[in-house]
Amino acid sequence: MSPPGLNPLLHLTNPPPPEGGAVATYVIQPVAYDIPGAALATGLSERALRRHINAGALTVRYSGTKPLIERDELAAFVAALPSTKGE
Repeated sequence: MSPPGLNPLLHLTNPPPPEGGAVATYVIQPVAYDIPGAALATGLSERALRRHINAGALTVRYSGTKPLIERDELAAFVAALPSTKGE
């Protein structure tokens, strides 16, 4: 089970150690997200993210034709959203 606040898809734990041993936990920090991953990470729909991309509010990079959103770009986008409803 993942600690609170961590995405369970990105949280990996080694098998239980021998008795008395330590447990190593690794959290993989993605460098960038595809649209479905960004939707999962933010709680926004893919459609909403595409609207923000098309409006220029969210910058994407491309690997071929696949849009990728850098982790820092996504975090800055979410931080810049209004803190009250309806703004």
